[in-house]
Amino acid sequence: MSIEQDTPTPPASDTPPATPPADTTTLGGGSDVPPTTPPADQPPPTTPTPFNVDDYKMEREGFDFENFKAESGDFLKAAHELGINPKQMEFLIGTQMDKITGQVEKLFETHSAETTGNLQKEWGDKFAENVGHAKKAALAAGITQEQLDDPRIGSNEQFIKLAAFFGAQLHEDAPPSSNTQPNSGESIEQLMASEAYSNSDHPDHKTVTSKVSNFYAKKYQE
Repeated sequence: MSIEQDTPTPPASDTPPATPPADTTTLGGGSDVPPTTPPADQPPPTTPTPFNVDDYKMEREGFDFENFKAESGDFLKAAHELGINPKQMEFLIGTQMDKITGQVEKLFETHSAETTGNLQKEWGDKFAENVGHAKKAALAAGITQEQLDDPRIGSNEQFIKLAAFFGAQLHEDAPPSSNTQPNSGESIEQLMASEAYSNSDHPDHKTVTSKVSNFYAKKYQE
């Protein structure tokens, strides 16, 4: 005879089962915090103002934009297709103009130095005198000092040689009594052969040039 034993049943509990903690890690379920929203008063993103090729403009002294536009229409059209706005285009053109201007000025400086060196080598001790003759002929022909300061004229080797030749002829034809400037012990030839006359950087250059110009202006008025 066997005795059956019932397995005791655990007493019922009123405690609910434990809930696993929420996964708030970056790689896990993320945070339960709702995503932030922009403030209500934040302005909406701006939309670029539409423009076309005709909106490109460039106002700069000495620059004909209409002529540039006619010759560079394909460039402006391509720039428009790439989204380059008028202000950006104005900056690009202005930057290139400044660069080109600097290169031209440097080229003129180099050309002027080469012309001076060539004439000094060819004329030797007669350099200052011949330069004076050249200026005399140029002024007598109505060329202004401002025009002579332009490297395209004042540094043109062939022009200087030609003007020096005719200036020497004027010197030979000048009457002896007209060689002296009023209130000056220097003859007009001495003034024109001086460094102050031939060197634009000389402190007396403007004064001497003015004397020579006035002398020939009065002479040819007579």
